[in-house]
Amino acid sequence: MSEQSDILDKFDLNKFVKTISLSSDLCLSFAKKDSVNTHDIALTIDISNEHLRSWYDLTQNGSLSKYSFVEILNAFISKHGVQLHESERINNILRKRGGDAKNKCRSLNGRLRTEYLAKVKHITVFKHEVINAAETQQLLTENNEYVKSLSEENRKLKERCEELWAAIEDLKFSKTATEQKLDSKQEDYELVLEQNKEL
Repeated sequence: MSEQSDILDKFDLNKFVKTISLSSDLCLSFAKKDSVNTHDIALTIDISNEHLRSWYDLTQNGSLSKYSFVEILNAFISKHGVQLHESERINNILRKRGGDAKNKCRSLNGRLRTEYLAKVKHITVFKHEVINAAETQQLLTENNEYVKSLSEENRKLKERCEELWAAIEDLKFSKTATEQKLDSKQEDYELVLEQNKEL
């Protein structure tokens, strides 16, 4: 979840004229056009060219280069209670449409550019690309277990560090005591040498 807030922090969300919306209205037209079984379609995501262009810019040379397009999309649609699996198909569609929007904007100015950026692209999502509630719960459980294991590992490492620090302190004390004994023995030795010279 913090990853999603990291993504959203990169955007001034107020600058987007349109919000991303989910619907099932256009699923049938996609199914007719591409001979797809309508039962396989879960929903349609409506994304403005402005979003697509912005995402494309930030993934190519900006602060979102480490994220996939699906991760960025998930950050924006999480408020709808929907999350998508990582999908090469959706990533490629979003990347291509983002690149197209960037290129088209280069040739447009003023009102034409504003109108173009406000236009919406429809991304059809299949059922197998949507994370269902059970999968989400499983992911949360796995993440919580992972966090617990990291916390336990961190606790053990901290204890080990404290043990090592105590051992280092003991060694320092032993070294100091040994050096003092050596100094004392050296003084005794030098005193004996002096006494021997006098004999």
